[in-house]
Amino acid sequence: MAYKTFVTLMLLSLLASSALVQAPGAAPTAAPTKSPASPTPSPTKAATPPTASAQAPTVAPPVSAPTTSPPASSPSKVTAAAPTGLAPTSSPPAPLGPSAGVSAGEAAVSEGGGLKLFVFGDSYADTGNFEAVKRPGNPFNYPLGMTWPGKPAGRPSDGYVLTDILALFLNTSAPPTYSLWEKNSSAAESELKNGMNFAFGGSGALTTWENVTLSVQLRQFKQLVESMVFTPSDLQDSVAVLSSVGNDWGYFFAINNRSVVGGEDYMKKVRTSILEFLEELSEMGIKKVLTNLVITSNISVLDNHNKLLKEEIDAFAKRDCMKMVVLDYDNLLDAAKAMYDQEKGNTDDDCCRLLPQYVSNYTMFCGDKDESGNKVYTLCQDPAQYFHFSRGHLSHDGWKKMNTVFLESKILDPLRS
Repeated sequence: MAYKTFVTLMLLSLLASSALVQAPGAAPTAAPTKSPASPTPSPTKAATPPTASAQAPTVAPPVSAPTTSPPASSPSKVTAAAPTGLAPTSSPPAPLGPSAGVSAGEAAVSEGGGLKLFVFGDSYADTGNFEAVKRPGNPFNYPLGMTWPGKPAGRPSDGYVLTDILALFLNTSAPPTYSLWEKNSSAAESELKNGMNFAFGGSGALTTWENVTLSVQLRQFKQLVESMVFTPSDLQDSVAVLSSVGNDWGYFFAINNRSVVGGEDYMKKVRTSILEFLEELSEMGIKKVLTNLVITSNISVLDNHNKLLKEEIDAFAKRDCMKMVVLDYDNLLDAAKAMYDQEKGNTDDDCCRLLPQYVSNYTMFCGDKDESGNKVYTLCQDPAQYFHFSRGHLSHDGWKKMNTVFLESKILDPLRS
């Protein structure tokens, strides 16, 4: 089965419930001018070596290609180039080493004392905000975190997420989450030298299943800057990450009865929100940014969105003298998945799979139990044999393979300059 097709089917099943659980009849919210927006997640695809692309799944149900949608015309999956960064999580990841797709020399390339990562977006980048806010009494459970660090660590994976890989690439440490700062600022204080992670699983540029939109995350960031938790010099020596992989489209598709009608106008609002967000970062003094295109899932509306978004970001970066890296997840994930399958065989399934009766339940996750204490999932014997861990999120080894693609394509190199 083609990788993109697999992702599409998986997303469709996930979307079924969120439309019921979250705002059944509400219409999608338009992007406010410089007010809250929200991150989102999304699965991956497979097939050719790098250009640039990025997508992020979230804890909320992903998107899928409707049978009524026209076949996607392949967008120009080209990335644009100028640096920016991602921030890892509150606990620094263990060194990858050559076996993880990082050579000893490359793993230590970044020498930036004082580099801070300011991370925004969805579950591809979230390292604990969703867990702390949405499930305080029922945090993520084992087997999440089973590969690294050996226990749940706020990530929808058995180990790394994108933020961890980027922190390793930049030879820095993961910043604390905003939720940790809110809960116990003294506990987070020692890690502020690494920046802060505001990303929230399930969010998007506009309001989705979660209301922690990009505007909300930006407002949280500005409050810390205004109170001098972070200074202007901190922002100048930083990399910002904006992970917005697909929650906006997933939400629109769900509340629009799985119809693509109106999708072009809606995604235009998403682009407007993203560009306003980037302009705000630039005005604050941040000049390096890593962001991504959405996973298209064979939907022509998303192909067109990616094309226009790339053009608009390129023009913005040139005008504001920004270093921008735009990940094209369609191409990058295809390349990583193809390598993975060549080494391990077909790995279309998730390692941690919800039981059939829970697949369309937005509130259930890998590691959860029902009211009787029974597991709502089945678990594979070896996560390293699977590219995905659960619900469109990559496994620890899946992210390590993505790291190999990043290194071979040199797509992230501008972030080191």
